[in-house]
Amino acid sequence: MADLQTSAKAAGVTVKIIAPKLGGVVLADGSHLAADEKIDGAPSVLFDGVALVLSEDGAKLLTGEKAALDFVSDAYAHCKAIGHTKEALALLDKAGAQQDAFFVGLEKRVDDLISKLSTREWAREVKVKLPV
Repeated sequence: MADLQTSAKAAGVTVKIIAPKLGGVVLADGSHLAADEKIDGAPSVLFDGVALVLSEDGAKLLTGEKAALDFVSDAYAHCKAIGHTKEALALLDKAGAQQDAFFVGLEKRVDDLISKLSTREWAREVKVKLPV
């Protein structure tokens, strides 16, 4: 998470922390991460891309949360870049998001996500739009 925030800020990207509760979350190391927004109050349509930085427990929790599923499925439907930890794959799957070139595994490719924020994965439209 720190690498992502550092790289984003160095590239001039504004980072917002979205969490299930406005109070934030407790990280795996026991530290607290404050949230800027609550997940049901900050839809993914407001952002150029999303990064799902989740633990296994966090992913399990969010797969049962309608607001989280909407957040992810909307990001996917709007052809946005989606960065993710491997633990977040369960949430992406439950939300119906099919991996493509704009899915970025954050374990090794943080800068790839940042480079995709200024555009969209237009090839995804055929998967998410009704035929005309």
